[in-house]
Amino acid sequence: MVRIIQLSVTTLEKHYSSLTICLVGISQTSHEEAQKLPDPTLPISGTDMYLIELDVWHELHCLNDLRMLLYPERFPGLEELRLQNGTIDRNTDSFRQWGG
Repeated sequence: MVRIIQLSVTTLEKHYSSLTICLVGISQTSHEEAQKLPDPTLPISGTDMYLIELDVWHELHCLNDLRMLLYPERFPGLEELRLQNGTIDRNTDSFRQWGG
């Protein structure tokens, strides 16, 4: 039997925030390892390390923006993500790939 749990929007927001805050996903790597990456990265000022991030954390960030756009009354100020043609200024290609 499937049990459906309905959470208040406030409780749901707390859960989502704790996930994204605790698991930021930004890491660092050496110059040698950074040279092997398919896409360029940025050096961390004052060190010989470079920034890296697993794509899943970037996808979660963009997915959260899309989620918040569905509730403009609760999350005002995100309309700047909407382009003039009505589309969202987020990389949705990876989401499309999830569908097969």
